[in-house]
Amino acid sequence: MAKNYFTTCILGAFILDEQVRLVKHIPFGDIGQWKEKQAAEERVKKEFPASEPLPPEKQHVFLRLLARREYYPSFHLLNKELTKGQVRQNTGEDMLILQAVNAVDELSLSINRLISRLREWYALYNPEGERAMQDNGQFVQSVILQSKEELFKSLGIPSKNNMGISLGPVDVGIIQQLAKDIHALQDAKKRQEAYLEQLMKKICPNLTAIAGFLIGARLLEQAGSLKNLMEFPASTIQILGAEKALFRHMKTGAKSPRHGYIAHHPLIASAPQALHGKIARALADKMSLAVKMDYFKGKFIGDKLLEEVQRRFS
Repeated sequence: MAKNYFTTCILGAFILDEQVRLVKHIPFGDIGQWKEKQAAEERVKKEFPASEPLPPEKQHVFLRLLARREYYPSFHLLNKELTKGQVRQNTGEDMLILQAVNAVDELSLSINRLISRLREWYALYNPEGERAMQDNGQFVQSVILQSKEELFKSLGIPSKNNMGISLGPVDVGIIQQLAKDIHALQDAKKRQEAYLEQLMKKICPNLTAIAGFLIGARLLEQAGSLKNLMEFPASTIQILGAEKALFRHMKTGAKSPRHGYIAHHPLIASAPQALHGKIARALADKMSLAVKMDYFKGKFIGDKLLEEVQRRFS
């Protein structure tokens, strides 16, 4: 008795003879039917009870059959649609967090660089005033709102001691415009942080409760997705953000890092140096559990997890 093979692809079920020549093609009506291909295979087995699954070593012959003109255009089109659907399915809300936290970090980098430029530029005009204001926010506001004389008066600096060069209204106006642009970027950063916090509380409430929205978002960004972070062991979460130090340790034998992004957690920042490693391990353990609860849409336990760590090290 002649042997038949059967196989399925996105175009339908195919019955093939021993030489992998087409015997019968049972097309699927849509992609949904292909996703339920097990039911189609059961129907083929009933109609051709002696058929066997196509062995792997004969798959290349079947692929040559799909390259025919009557099959290839539909095969190509349906696979594109399937890929698009999988991309949409795999692009979750956690991708919004990645974009938002990158925007916050890039805005921070731009603001810091522009403030350094503003300080250097303004120091040519008013070196005493620039040195007197260490707070960057206060400095930007003062450049925008106060003239040199008003600034000297508010700081109690005698104007006769000024070593700055004399600038005309146009030059001073350009410096002030740069300060206004920096202030606008600072406002944009605040809006992005508010949006990021809102996203984190919605998508990762447990992680946000124990790590804070910024640390949690950076852990998520470093992992690449919520799913990836969920699969990481606690020891990996503990050192996320310290990859350079880890590679240096592996390459040169330098001291291994104890923590990465979670070093900025208030519990670690306020603790003695000797306890940093222990607190980092405890936090990473709780964050690992929190991420799993968030990924699988479990109940909210983030506040309890944080409280357990706080009680342990209080």
